[in-house]
Amino acid sequence: MNKIFLILFFFCLNQTFCQNKDEDSEQKIQHKIYSKCFESLKPISEIENHQPLKIISFCSLLECVMGFEYAKDEKTIQDAISKRAVEISVLLYNEGTPVYLTSGMDSSYEA
Repeated sequence: MNKIFLILFFFCLNQTFCQNKDEDSEQKIQHKIYSKCFESLKPISEIENHQPLKIISFCSLLECVMGFEYAKDEKTIQDAISKRAVEISVLLYNEGTPVYLTSGMDSSYEA
């Protein structure tokens, strides 16, 4: 019985002292960059006739990813959304926040 309590104590001790205190702030920064909306961008012309995607403004990388996944069978719309993601990346770079655009799970290794 004492061994179980000792193991639980060490487990709790490990969880308490091995946490990354900066992890929350890093996630907040990533979310701030990923969801930053650039209102000055014009609507994407290829999407004006696509009813479900029409309501998305595509002013942030987050909205581009959502729209890209939704239109996964339509190549022209995906290309237009990809161009918009590049535009947003250029705007972020001009503000001093460079980002890498990757496609797929393992493409970050190439970046």
